Amino acid sequence: MKPTTETVIETIAEFDQIGLEAFLIKYEKGHHPTTYVLSWNKREYPMKALWVASHRPAANPSKLDYREALKGLPKLGFTDIVNLKNSASRELAEKPTYDSIIASIEEFIRVGTNAFLEKYTNGSMPKSKYVKYERQLIPMKALWAASHNPAVHHRDFGYKDAEPGLMALGFEIRTIKRDADGFQMIDSAEELKYEPDLDDDEDLKQFEVQEGERFRREAEVIKRNRAIVLVAKALYGPVCRGCGFDFGKVYGSIGNGFIEAHHINPLSARDGISEPTSVNDFAVLCSNCHRMVHTSTPCLTVEQLRSAIERARKPSRNATS
Repeated sequence: MKPTTETVIETIAEFDQIGLEAFLIKYEKGHHPTTYVLSWNKREYPMKALWVASHRPAANPSKLDYREALKGLPKLGFTDIVNLKNSASRELAEKPTYDSIIASIEEFIRVGTNAFLEKYTNGSMPKSKYVKYERQLIPMKALWAASHNPAVHHRDFGYKDAEPGLMALGFEIRTIKRDADGFQMIDSAEELKYEPDLDDDEDLKQFEVQEGERFRREAEVIKRNRAIVLVAKALYGPVCRGCGFDFGKVYGSIGNGFIEAHHINPLSARDGISEPTSVNDFAVLCSNCHRMVHTSTPCLTVEQLRSAIERARKPSRNATS
């Protein structure tokens, strides 16, 4: 059950009874708040831990985003949320050095990915940026947080702080960007040193790049439910709603029933928060149309896709009969 005004009040009473340290150990794995606290009756309470504890039963702090508390508490009447970043009393940590980063990398190798992320980012997976070091990929923000003295919270800084800071100390940054198919490695440190002349056939025939090197990496994935996809396909059938393509008619038995289910509103727009999904949230599309609707942000609607197809199919005014 999600928090209510009553459960928040009960949780505040529990905090007052057992104290800060015991409360944080119980509900936030001992992590102290570094960004937001709730001010209530002239006392301050750790916002995320309070929100975690106010669920019935208590939520898992690793699976709960602080933004849920930031939005949810004011709706319940708890509006006085204090941003500690604006507080002059916030402890200043020593910035990372080359040696402190190497020490943090050694810790990452020793304890493993999950334990490292749990310790320095509350279990949050990296969105895109990694540090490459001796064939390992280390989450950039977690590494930068761990390399301060003392370690800081990963939300106390942004990518724009960590990336130039690490590069200035000689570390190589790699980027993993998300596309319609999942995650694709983009090597920001080794962009094309030579761009081929696309109008020169000989140049294109001789062009080559280096690929195939293996890396260890983590990937943030979105939880999906295959059951609703199967229901949507069964309900809407195997014909593409964009172009009318039917795999069975073109490929025979190997294509019978094949179609892709497209989320009309992408799951990535939910900011990691689980919400109900129904068959009304889907459109069935062929593989080509599915890729085409994802060529823009936000993605094209099925109606926009159909209009684009119709425009492309119309003969040019200059075409001869």
